Amino acid sequence: SSGINAEYGEAKADCERRGFYFAKIRNKAENDLLVEAINRVYDGVRHDKKFHHENWIWIGATDLKASGDFEFYDGEPIKFSIPWAKNQHDNKKTKKQGSQDYAAVSRWGEWDDSYGNDWNRPYACQCNPHGVAIDREMEEANAAWEREVLRRNELKDRLKKEKETKKNMKKEARQAKKKARQERKQK
Repeated sequence: SSGINAEYGEAKADCERRGFYFAKIRNKAENDLLVEAINRVYDGVRHDKKFHHENWIWIGATDLKASGDFEFYDGEPIKFSIPWAKNQHDNKKTKKQGSQDYAAVSRWGEWDDSYGNDWNRPYACQCNPHGVAIDREMEEANAAWEREVLRRNELKDRLKKEKETKKNMKKEARQAKKKARQERKQK
């Protein structure tokens, strides 16, 4: 089930009022199922601006307890690698809106942290508080996702180390040149 548009707190309350649960996305396969459902509801149509509020659907995840540590609204931990949008979660803060403590999923499957009190967005509710039953295909998709995240992180770490090594080599070369110039001046 999905709601029309509401702020985060209103969305959660509306799910409960209807006898549902605010959606908990517990793995990559469920994330993909949500995206499929979103695209069926909206016929694949989305706003041109990536971060337009209608491109994002509230789900029941937040980092209110510990900034940057997302969990579900009832304290259940999120145990999979969240597919964050590029440069997210950034936890921006403003005086008017506070902190970006609420999660939304895009129509293409990425997550974003957002201001919960400032965006009226579509939202997702679910019937079963335990999510969907995971079949073998979904288990394989989840495992493939986690392997891909690990591969990306290893690549990112390797590139970071290579960049740091190059930076140190350049610094050492500059210091050596400077020392050589000083020695020439002293002669």
